[in-house]
Amino acid sequence: QQLRQENIELKHELEKRDKEIMVLRGEVRELDLKVKELRQFPAGKISQIPMADMLEIMQIYGSEVSDTVMPPRKLNIQKASVIRQFRRWNPNFLKFFYFKDGKWMPKLGRDGELARRQQTRKKGQKGGVNAGEQSPSTSSQNLQALHMTSPISHASALSATPDAIMPEKPTLSPGSSRKRKAHHSPTGGKKSPKHSA
Repeated sequence: QQLRQENIELKHELEKRDKEIMVLRGEVRELDLKVKELRQFPAGKISQIPMADMLEIMQIYGSEVSDTVMPPRKLNIQKASVIRQFRRWNPNFLKFFYFKDGKWMPKLGRDGELARRQQTRKKGQKGGVNAGEQSPSTSSQNLQALHMTSPISHASALSATPDAIMPEKPTLSPGSSRKRKAHHSPTGGKKSPKHSA
């Protein structure tokens, strides 16, 4: 009976250890997956993100700073230009995206990220107007107001043209030029008396 009791206790201990081993194996698997993800993680550097992932993110979510649409890309595009455009379009990328299962995922979800970008673009447009940027209609209105308040009227501006200040001299025929010279001669147009020899 004592041996049976010892065997029963040993079986219970073995079952308990088997359960602990199963739990530990599960934890080891989870750690292995995390290690693989960390090896693929770009360590906070956008330049290490694969070019295909960048193009896909820009195609889906667009730009954070403008309403520009992602055009179709050629196959021979250089990665450096993609990285520059990706940084311009996503200045806060690492703040709102996280890496999971080999892919970059938005923390707010797809719809939430699209809504956030739309709101950010609107704030940027309002900030540009408040900073003193004038639209073409505003600048034209300012020019009209300047003309209305100017002390020089349109008529005076026309009268101040070079043609009005310095009128063209009338063209004279050869005969009239001779008469004009005779009129301005010192003898009043009369011939001077001949001196006797």
